[in-house]
Amino acid sequence: MWVLPQTLKTMRDGRILTETCSEEEINSLSRAINTKCPEQLEIMKHELRKPRLIIYNAPEEITVGNVTNVIKGQNPEITLNGEDIELSSSTKPGKETTI
Repeated sequence: MWVLPQTLKTMRDGRILTETCSEEEINSLSRAINTKCPEQLEIMKHELRKPRLIIYNAPEEITVGNVTNVIKGQNPEITLNGEDIELSSSTKPGKETTI
């Protein structure tokens, strides 16, 4: 498969950032680089960050445990994958609870 990167950028620290259109192109490009110069170049695939959701002005009767149960009830694949939900709540002076 012939791959044409969508973007090619040089970073300040000497690394090269390459963006492609699909996962298949990433894998093809990675295999080509590893076969031609494995000792000289190291490929690091982008990893997705943990998604984050902030709820502002939550009423006091909504607790962290209640929110966890609702999210897991609506998304059963979270518990099947063994993923855990990390929640915290805070109250800032003059504002309501933030979850």
